[in-house]
Amino acid sequence: MLVKKNQNQFIFWITASCLIFTLAVILFTPFTVSYAATTQSDIISNLDTVAAQTPLQKADLLQTVGKIIKIFLDVLGIIFLCIVLYAGYLYMTSGGDPEKTKTAKAWIINAVIGLIIIFLSYSIVAFVFNALKENIGEGTYNITSTIPKGLGYNLSGSSFGEILSGHSPYPEQAEVPRNTMIVVTFKLPIDPTSFIDLTAPDVTTGTTIGYDVCPDALAKCKTGDCPETASVCGPVDKNAFKTYRCDKMAGWPTTTPLKSPSDCVDATIADPANINDVVPGFVMITQDRRTVVFNPFGNGKTTDDYLGSSEENVSYIVHLVGPPPAGAGIRKLEPVGTSVFSVPTSGLSGYSWRFTTGTFVDLTPPKVTLTIPKDQVGIDTDAIDGSLCDPEKDFNCPIAKVFRNQIVVANFNEPVLPLFSTDQTGCVANNTSNEAQLLIADGTKATGCAGTSHVPGNWITGINQYRTIQFLSTMECEGVTENSCGEKVFCLPADKDLNGLLKAAKITAEIAEIGTGIVDLAGNSLDGSGDGKADGQPADDFEWSFGVGHAIDLAPPAIQELLPRNNAQSVDKSVPIKVIFNKDLDAASVDTQIFLSGAGFANWFDPNIEAVDVDPVTQLPIPSMNIVNMSHGPFTEVNEGEEGPLYMPVIKAQLRDMRQNCFTPSRNVVPAENSAYELTSPTAIPESTATDCNDIGDKEYGKSCCPNVLTHKPTLDPLGGECAEPWGAEE
Repeated sequence: MLVKKNQNQFIFWITASCLIFTLAVILFTPFTVSYAATTQSDIISNLDTVAAQTPLQKADLLQTVGKIIKIFLDVLGIIFLCIVLYAGYLYMTSGGDPEKTKTAKAWIINAVIGLIIIFLSYSIVAFVFNALKENIGEGTYNITSTIPKGLGYNLSGSSFGEILSGHSPYPEQAEVPRNTMIVVTFKLPIDPTSFIDLTAPDVTTGTTIGYDVCPDALAKCKTGDCPETASVCGPVDKNAFKTYRCDKMAGWPTTTPLKSPSDCVDATIADPANINDVVPGFVMITQDRRTVVFNPFGNGKTTDDYLGSSEENVSYIVHLVGPPPAGAGIRKLEPVGTSVFSVPTSGLSGYSWRFTTGTFVDLTPPKVTLTIPKDQVGIDTDAIDGSLCDPEKDFNCPIAKVFRNQIVVANFNEPVLPLFSTDQTGCVANNTSNEAQLLIADGTKATGCAGTSHVPGNWITGINQYRTIQFLSTMECEGVTENSCGEKVFCLPADKDLNGLLKAAKITAEIAEIGTGIVDLAGNSLDGSGDGKADGQPADDFEWSFGVGHAIDLAPPAIQELLPRNNAQSVDKSVPIKVIFNKDLDAASVDTQIFLSGAGFANWFDPNIEAVDVDPVTQLPIPSMNIVNMSHGPFTEVNEGEEGPLYMPVIKAQLRDMRQNCFTPSRNVVPAENSAYELTSPTAIPESTATDCNDIGDKEYGKSCCPNVLTHKPTLDPLGGECAEPWGAEE
């Protein structure tokens, strides 16, 4: 009987755990909806209508079922405690009877086995939920754009950081030049035709913008003729990309109280009633279909053509339109006809933000502040930077040369328009007209290249608040299976000097031709010579050279310092969020792999590389590529003495360094002595926390380390605590 009883108990625990796991898998396995988008939107709209008539509240399905499972686990924990108490009672009252003692021990053993199964079930379910949440959240764009109150008016926030990787002007930016263009970058490709008025004429007539305003360097996107592999242009669709003055909004007070054009505070944001109040212009969409540039002043160059006023500041709203109806507004590239934004629960659909123009026009050309590698690094022994291998430490490094898997970077002192020609994988003749180029100095051709001496690869653009462009080779490294990301590694040509070229734009009738060279958001061509003037190409082309060796760096980056520190309390809301790494970072991955979440936080966030140095000669800001600074919308106001909400910056493992290696969260290093930020206490890093984690070899990516006091591994596990030695070490 005892054996049968024990078997029944064991079966009970197994069954309970399997039920939890099965429930999670059945409810949350991803599936594809084959119905038309209009049907899905109608269903959601009808459900929302019915829900509005009930006292029930909408809730996230993952969270709801998670709460149910948590309650079930709590009940099982109580049952476990009761079983242990009962077994203890049997043992204490056995009076030395061997049979009763055996029965009590059997109860305890089975209870412990059941508890272990419960813990394993919880771990599996948590893993499945996290995987599904990541898969459903970012990959599909189906993130509802919440509408927090903001600074006294309703603007959408959470889409910036979840759906968008950046835009300029940024939210609430003031003193924006009147001749600015508006740039928006999405995290995944979008349908270019959703931004373009396909009914527009070929030639501009009166106030009707035609295709003739598009730059000659860009292809025109028309119905049935929108080139898939080129950057494209067309008149803006004012029903999808709306830019308008605050005082043109529907319901704007025209009498008492009189409001100025820069005053949106206390006003409910609403699109203009008259479509003619939406700013006209043309849009340009990049080759990768992720970045959209809106030129609101056409190719005009007089003050009457620009935004705002020369006499007073003027605030503008930019509204990227979403459904309803389904398929309206901005759409994904795939699946065709699917809206980028989800149906909102209230307020404007899609995403919107505000900026304010000043009274001035920007006529200052952009300049290059930094290249990585720097000019002559790996060629001249006096030129040194962090891209060089160390002959005393690194394998295959007889002399100091640039690592082969180095990402090439150019940084500017202000935002510039994204590159409209980014692909040089084919090494073809038209690559010579690209705005940015990387070539083999001696004129030889890379493997697979028959046309030119260009290095096969792609330029990555629209990153780090549009101040940075990067080049990544598409040539696979020989003799390397994978990096810490578990992916292939791509290399520059070995033992070659390379030449980088950033072209200034062609200038015709005092106007820089977009698509022919580097141009800032105000349309000023690159000042490559540094003389303060935009002379156009070739006088203002910027060139530099560096030497590549044989060494390949496979060590992943690690955190040196967190500000505020993990578990910090009573943090002032004005304190910046910063993360300092031990290696320079890939700015493109910073844009896409760092997030900010928090209790009740539904505002915008924007992680970028921080500029903390100034060039002593040019006085231009130089970015510190190992420091991430996270800009964000306002945190929740908390009265003195009250407990504020918890905020959690999240750094994903796909964050990469400048040599394509993925961040490994379990690796941490003690902050460098020359850290850019002073520690608050000289005893902030006790010697006991300096574990042997610093000595992890390049191949030991999976070894977990005990974090030091500055870099605790973020965890929601209340049982987690500090350790005296690396996690996973044998007892």
